[in-house]
Amino acid sequence: MIMASILELSRHRKQIYRELLRRIGYTNGLHDIYRFARLVEYLYPKIPSTNAMLQSIIIDQEAKVSGKKYAQGIIDVAWALLLINKVGQKLSLSDRGYALHSIEKQPMQEQEKNKNRRAFLLMSVLESDGEYFINLLDMVSKGESGNVGLGRSLIDRMFKVIDLKEHWANTSIHSSISRDIVKGNLLEAKRRLEKATDPNQKENQLSAEELVEMFFEHTVNPRLGWLDKLGCAKKDDNGHLVVTEQGKRLLIFFKTNECWRDGVYLLPLSYWLAKILDADNLADAKDLFWRAVATAMNGHAEPYIFEDHELLSFIKNIYPHIKLYGFNEAELSSIFHALSCMESVKGYYIQEEKFDDTIISLVQSFPKKIFQLSKRRGRGGYLALKKYIK
Repeated sequence: MIMASILELSRHRKQIYRELLRRIGYTNGLHDIYRFARLVEYLYPKIPSTNAMLQSIIIDQEAKVSGKKYAQGIIDVAWALLLINKVGQKLSLSDRGYALHSIEKQPMQEQEKNKNRRAFLLMSVLESDGEYFINLLDMVSKGESGNVGLGRSLIDRMFKVIDLKEHWANTSIHSSISRDIVKGNLLEAKRRLEKATDPNQKENQLSAEELVEMFFEHTVNPRLGWLDKLGCAKKDDNGHLVVTEQGKRLLIFFKTNECWRDGVYLLPLSYWLAKILDADNLADAKDLFWRAVATAMNGHAEPYIFEDHELLSFIKNIYPHIKLYGFNEAELSSIFHALSCMESVKGYYIQEEKFDDTIISLVQSFPKKIFQLSKRRGRGGYLALKKYIK
C-alpha cells in the first residue's frame, strides 16, 4: 500500500509542485500576454516542431524579439501556461493549445474573438500564475505603487503564502508521505525566493533595494501589463493603474471562495490532486478557474446544461481544429476547454464531471454512426469522429 502511494505521488510530482504555488518562475518572454495566442498559431502548422525551429519562427514573426535566448523564454512561458507540450526534443500543442487554436478558427466577429481570446488567456494565467497575478491585482486595488513598493510587497506576500501553505500541510494533509513531499516542495520554493531576493545570499552581488528593483522588472512589471491587457486594471487620466469592475469581481470571487487568508490570496489544488494527496483542500477547487472567468467577465457564473445533440453539434464544428496532429481523434479536455471558453463570455461555466458523464452518454447514443471513445493515452479520454470529412 505504501509503495503504491509513493508511485502515485511520484507520477504527479510535477503537478504537485506546479499547483502548490501557482506562479511562473523567473524567465524571459513574460511581456505581451497575447503573444502566446499567436505562438499557438505559429506552432500549429509546424507540429511536430523543435525548440530551434520555433525560436526561428518567433524571431521572424515577433518584431520586438531578437535572439534565441529571448525566443526560448517565450516558449518556456507558453509551456508554463500549459499551451504547449514538450516530449524530448519535440514540441506540440497541448490540449489547451488545441482548444485555443479552435477558438481562433471560429467564424465570429473580431471583437467577439478578442473577448474569447481574453477569456482563455485569463483562465490560463489564473491557473498557472494565479497567486502572483491575484495578489498583485489586490495590491493595485489597495493603491500600492512604485517599483520598490510593489516589488517588496509581492515578495512579502509570497513568503506569507508559503508559510500559510506549510501550516496547511501540517494540519490538513493526512498522509505523512504526502505531507513530507508537499513540505519539501514548499521549502525548496522558499529557498529559491530567498536566493533571488536576499542580499545575504552569497550568490547575490546586489543590495536589497537593487534585488527588489530586479524582482519588479522581471516579475512584477510584466504582470502589470497582463492586468491591463486581460481587462483587470487600466490606467486612469493621471497614468495610475486602477482596478476595473472585472478586476474587482475577480477579487471578490476568490475572497468568497475562501481563498483570502491573513491578508493574502492563496489558491487550492485541483480537487483530484487533493484526493491523491489525502488532503483537505484549501478551498473549493471544482471548475474554479472557468467559474472565476465567467464571474469576472459577467458578474455571475451559472452552470451550463446542454443536451446530447447540442454537444455533438459543437464537437463536429470544432473537430477539424482540435484533433491531434496525425490522428483522427481529439482529447476530451480540448473540447471541454473550448466549450468552457465560449460559454464563459456569456456568464456560464461547464461542470467538468457532468461534461464527462455527458460524453459517455453521447458515445452510447451514437456508438457506430458518429464517433468512438478511447483512453489509450494519459489521464483523459479521447474522442474520434468515425465519419469525419476534411
